[in-house]
Amino acid sequence: MGKGGSAKQEVNEYNMSMHLGVCWRADAITHITVGDKVAWRGNVQSNTQISISQPNLFGGPKKEGGVRGYVTALLGGVDQVLPDALAARLGRGTGANCPGFRGALTLFFTGTPPAGGSGGVQTSLGSIFGTRSVQRPGFYWVANTPYLKNIEVGVRRAPVGLNPDIALVYGGSRTPRAICFAIDLSGSMDGERLATLKSAMSTVLAAIGATADTGVIIDLAVVSFGRASSSIIRRGANGLDVAEVDSWVQSRNATASNTDFREGMNSAKVFFDATDQVIEERYLFFITDGEPTGYGTAVTDPGTIAQEAATALAEMAGVQSFGINIELADTTYTALIDNTPSDGVPIVEGSTPDGLVNAVNKALFGDNVTADANPAHIIYECCTNQEWGMGSPETLLDKASFEAAAITLNAEGLGLSLRWTQQDTIENFVSEIIDHVQATLFVNPRTGLLTLKLIRGDYDPDTLREINPDNADMLDFQRKGWGEITNEIVVTWTNPETEQDETVVVQDNGAIAAQGGRIISASRNYYAVRRADLATRLGLRDLRVASAPLASCEVELDRSAWDLLPGDVVRMAWPERGLAGTVMRVGPVDYGNLSSPSIRVSLVEDIFGFTIAEYEAPPGSAWDGDDEEPEPADDARIITLPAFLAGVARTDAGLSTDVDYPEVMAGVLASSDVGYNFDLWGATVQPDGSTFDEVQATCSFAGQAVLALDLASEARSLGVSLVGTPTNVLAAAGTVMLIGNNDDDETIMEVVFIAEEDGGTLTLERGLLDTVPRAWAQGTKVWLLDIDSDISDLDLLSDGETVSYKLLTRTFAGVLAPAVAPVLSGTLTARPHLPLRPVNATVAGIGFGEVDCVGLSTIPCAWATRNRLTEDARILTWTEDSIDPEDGQTTTLTLLDPAGNIIDTVTGIEGVSYDIPVGLFAGLGRARIRFSAERDGFSSLQAHEIGVLLENGYGYSYGNNYGGA
Repeated sequence: MGKGGSAKQEVNEYNMSMHLGVCWRADAITHITVGDKVAWRGNVQSNTQISISQPNLFGGPKKEGGVRGYVTALLGGVDQVLPDALAARLGRGTGANCPGFRGALTLFFTGTPPAGGSGGVQTSLGSIFGTRSVQRPGFYWVANTPYLKNIEVGVRRAPVGLNPDIALVYGGSRTPRAICFAIDLSGSMDGERLATLKSAMSTVLAAIGATADTGVIIDLAVVSFGRASSSIIRRGANGLDVAEVDSWVQSRNATASNTDFREGMNSAKVFFDATDQVIEERYLFFITDGEPTGYGTAVTDPGTIAQEAATALAEMAGVQSFGINIELADTTYTALIDNTPSDGVPIVEGSTPDGLVNAVNKALFGDNVTADANPAHIIYECCTNQEWGMGSPETLLDKASFEAAAITLNAEGLGLSLRWTQQDTIENFVSEIIDHVQATLFVNPRTGLLTLKLIRGDYDPDTLREINPDNADMLDFQRKGWGEITNEIVVTWTNPETEQDETVVVQDNGAIAAQGGRIISASRNYYAVRRADLATRLGLRDLRVASAPLASCEVELDRSAWDLLPGDVVRMAWPERGLAGTVMRVGPVDYGNLSSPSIRVSLVEDIFGFTIAEYEAPPGSAWDGDDEEPEPADDARIITLPAFLAGVARTDAGLSTDVDYPEVMAGVLASSDVGYNFDLWGATVQPDGSTFDEVQATCSFAGQAVLALDLASEARSLGVSLVGTPTNVLAAAGTVMLIGNNDDDETIMEVVFIAEEDGGTLTLERGLLDTVPRAWAQGTKVWLLDIDSDISDLDLLSDGETVSYKLLTRTFAGVLAPAVAPVLSGTLTARPHLPLRPVNATVAGIGFGEVDCVGLSTIPCAWATRNRLTEDARILTWTEDSIDPEDGQTTTLTLLDPAGNIIDTVTGIEGVSYDIPVGLFAGLGRARIRFSAERDGFSSLQAHEIGVLLENGYGYSYGNNYGGA
């Protein structure tokens, strides 16, 4: 007998239409979850209708059912009108008679599309309990339980008010990367464009450094190119390595006249060819502002040069190359070396770093990564929003400080996602954001504006304001002991997939060992962070501070500190506490009042300067620190500044560059092993003719080294080695070098490339400004300095005047007393007023050594001219094309016998060539031709000489024609 059928399970479905208010206006809806399960995921950015069909989301009809229906998304635009069908459901007839719910993001859940009126939807419930058709008047939420599950809506909103391009921050990859930047340093980059490039690079490198410090393997290179190239490479870089790269970039100068794409691309190829093959993500950013031009080659066609660079790129396996133009609309040539066509060739402004930063971040991080809001933008809108924020007028905020912070945070990849529910004050909400990003928000007493400042290591410790017993009283001082530090931090962050809290743990193993293996833990709740890598970075950031025995104090300052700001950094020199130039960060500042005019400041040792600080054990009654006592300079000489350097010095000082004869300027080259700069102590003449001694200027020390090998007479020298090179001076290409003891015999050179892979050998451009490329012997002394170094007495002196100075070396221990400083004297020349010598001089096409002119009836000579008045923006090389000379400037050819006696002269030559009749050499077998310039009775400071061989025979060319010509 057959078995009877089992009873069917009764299914109770719960349906309800619902108009749900979510939040203030948003830019997009990204997901909807019901009962902590994702019911829908997408990217809705305008009012639209969403269809959801997940009937088994909670186990299906036998369990708790699922969700199904339609969602009308209303993003709350300012002109939003409710759809008529929804208005009808609310009993208002049409949207014209119903509130538009503008300003708020709302979702209308229904069982049928709103356009379908009040009818239901026919749905098959399946064979489990038989097939039947039902009407669904509302959204299907759940089955078999009368409890509505929690509903969550994921939204994205970019804060408004600041640069919209960086209002959203994209996270980065954790895979190993090789990143190379090829930056254009051609002459057209000088000025604003170069400053913008350096600012953008600093911001981008800060983000790369922060990523490297989380353990991501990064090989990093920066290549500068123009007429030549130089590079800095750090493999397996950490944050300190990246900071070194940034310092290298900041030291670059745009002096080249060419934009040779091949130089940059070939140097990039060297970097990538040596990169470990396991690093598959390889990025090249090729940044330029000009069309390609060649140097030292017959190839001048820009298309050919770009194609040769493209060929080099094609030989780099797996490299993604991103061409970026700075204010160059024509992308024809850059596109040839860009193999990532999806983003084109971005054209960015040369006046703001935002575009360049954004272009690089787009390439590194892309749009397909979840975006978070830029914290600086969040704070700015919280302060200015008139509807739900504090409503402060924008004129009361220092917008530039917020923009600068936004750029840095975007480059660091430090984005936050969080909500404000009005259950707390705006002030507390902003305070939470500031804690996440390590910043300070304050009213600047200088401007009266609300200012945002990030706590970063973006300062030069040598330029900081000093606090010492002369200008402050110390009220309190503390230093954490090793027993008080934290060696572990547990960071809580929010997983965007589950919206649940997760944690990462970071530890300082050195601190743990110092504390006997005991774990001292602290926690941080960075709930607005939605990436594990960022949570780790912030944990390491906080651990660095928590695990260091930092000092803190409270001081009372005089009114000279009226403009000290929270977040500023200062140097603390306090012998009693063992502080010698310790970098400290300013905390809360009490600016006092009329009855109590002193400034009270809380200070804490800055972690970014922790490795810079110098400590001594507290002395008994006098400060006996580690700083060396000042001593006289090791070596020094006085020079008359060439016109170019005099113009740079006076421009930097804000003085007029119009200097008439006989006015000249003195410069001092000095070196020291103990001092960081020196005061130039000399005589000042009073109106009555009497004099008194005082400090004329504060100058920088130059580096000093010697030639490792002989240096031949040539326009460009390769593979030059120095002995005893001070690395703090010769940091990179762009360093200026001087050889010689007097104005009229020295050679000025520029380092254009440093081959780090070849022991740091140098490529030099020779015979610059008013000098010629002389030969120098091994062991000759070389001076090294930056083009912007302070070496000048800014007072105007006179041609022929003998000047005397004392160099008062300055160290952290004090300043050398004038009584013990030796006198340095020198006689000045008319150097800045002399016409510039001819350059690129040749005899029969040869510019150096002795030229065989046997059998010629005339000796062909050629040269290029220079102009001291127009060579004021950049230094021209020896071989560059002619510049129109000064009015009245001519060239003189002087014929000399082997002993240096004058045979004859040809004067007043106005062109750039001249054929000398052999007869002028008076029958000599050998002679020399000297190329000089004349103007208004002045002769060029130096002249170039080339030897000529006029006859063969014994003593002239022995072995060619023995016995006679």
